[in-house]
Amino acid sequence: MPNKTSSKDKAEQYRNERKERIAKAAKKRKKNLDKRLKLQKLIGKVIAITLGAAAVLGIAFYILWFTGIFETSPTALTLGEQKVSVRDYTYYYSLMYNYTVNQAKQYQQQYGQDMIGLDLTKSPEDQECPYKNDKDETQTWAEYFRTSAIDRAKQYELLYREAIAAKYALTDKENKEIADQIEQIRKTAAGSNLSLNAYLRMFYGKGITEKFLTAQLKKETLVSRYAQEKYKSYEKAVTDKYISDTYKKAKDNYDVVSLRLFSFNLEKLSKKTGETDEQLAARQKEADAKVKEKADAMLAAVKDEATFLTLAAKNTADKAYDAETATINYYKKYDSVKSSVSEAGAKWAFGDGRKAGDKSVFKTDSAYVVVYVVRAQFPANSVDVRHILISFKEDTQDTTEPTAKEIEAARKKAAELYAKWKKGAATEDSFSALAKTESADTGSNEKGGLYDDMRVGTMVAPFEKWSFDPARKKGDTGIVKTDYGYHIMYFVANNKDDFDYEETIRTAKAEDDYNAYETGLSDKAEYKLAKNEKNIDKGMKNALKAIDTKIASDNSSSSSVS
Repeated sequence: MPNKTSSKDKAEQYRNERKERIAKAAKKRKKNLDKRLKLQKLIGKVIAITLGAAAVLGIAFYILWFTGIFETSPTALTLGEQKVSVRDYTYYYSLMYNYTVNQAKQYQQQYGQDMIGLDLTKSPEDQECPYKNDKDETQTWAEYFRTSAIDRAKQYELLYREAIAAKYALTDKENKEIADQIEQIRKTAAGSNLSLNAYLRMFYGKGITEKFLTAQLKKETLVSRYAQEKYKSYEKAVTDKYISDTYKKAKDNYDVVSLRLFSFNLEKLSKKTGETDEQLAARQKEADAKVKEKADAMLAAVKDEATFLTLAAKNTADKAYDAETATINYYKKYDSVKSSVSEAGAKWAFGDGRKAGDKSVFKTDSAYVVVYVVRAQFPANSVDVRHILISFKEDTQDTTEPTAKEIEAARKKAAELYAKWKKGAATEDSFSALAKTESADTGSNEKGGLYDDMRVGTMVAPFEKWSFDPARKKGDTGIVKTDYGYHIMYFVANNKDDFDYEETIRTAKAEDDYNAYETGLSDKAEYKLAKNEKNIDKGMKNALKAIDTKIASDNSSSSSVS
């Protein structure tokens, strides 16, 4: 009989072959990388030498190739009659790469871990992208950026034509901002002993010059303003009636609940020697039943939120367990409860007639969860608060666990500052002044610690619990502990008529309408997309050369520092 290869085996074979191709490509590029790095370091000298030897036969051709003048005419894409050159495409490719790198760095700084899946020390060609292509196939990051660059070029070119047709023109302020940007880049280049054009080639790829970048920034500035104003027009068109009708039809999609959750974890048993599947299943069932007994016992004993916290602490062996922080699940939407508990738990929490004090137990794949309703389903609204953060760490970017000594020092300092403020004028203005000099929160200290129009889901749980307490009134103060440190709080306003669902529905509708507008543009016959795959590959190759050189340079600098 013929040997039939399963689809699973074929997929595995494809993945292995793909990895081999990536590895081979990486080795091939590495051979030339050192040469390019040397060129980067000596590029300033090269420019001076070539300009001085311009009379030498053949040097003119070299300059044309090196500066990318030959790249200005070949067409990578056409959108109807509009052409996107290889140079344009090289720029858009580099733009998408740099945008993703900046995103990755921001997430790393904010969350302390990689949230995107892009290794900044490797070439985009040498690593698989976690996002599949339109055919649901795996792809490298280089291939991902290839498609993203096409999409970005198409979007910008179409919107630019629309902006021009709508008589948009740059303002004097915008022109000045662009000129300032160019000068800032020129200073950065000079700091590396590079001319601006040499720096741009290194950063974006062959063919990217000051003249090109200036024109591109003008185009992007115009497109940005046009797109923003177009979006705002759709946002403005969303009526109060539409918002009200949409909310009433699906309140569960917009409202929140405040809960306390405590989990009794299930242990997955392993089969013993000689044990049958039926015997294992019976033993697992018995073990699960014992866990459920504990959950049911806690449920029966819970009388209010205070007893819930006490019982949660008694049912854990962790001496450092903080029931207040560990069990808090305030201001959670339906999908959040579904994720934390289960579908059944979410339906129960958002069920008709649910009220504060209701309680139940739900089984998940890994635990029995005791659920207590602190506040039944309600529409959240925004509040205004000020705070002064006394961080556990002097370096607020330090993500290591604070020591007991650091925690106590922060607590003591917060208490002293709070007492000092209360002994003074104890007004909002005096609080604001203190926040400007003492708060470690760089996101608010310059504004006197103010977070206005703050909405649920934007801050850590203890901070939100204090801020969104329905009994909170103007002038209330206190100290709250979070994972970041101690927060001296000042309540400014409860914006009772500014419901979260209004902004959510308005934004969703405006985004849908704006996206439909862009899709409609793309579908117009006059903007039909045609791709020259060969020239697209050329533009991608130009961009990747610059990207790989930059990565190697950064890696080299990191090695030197370490």
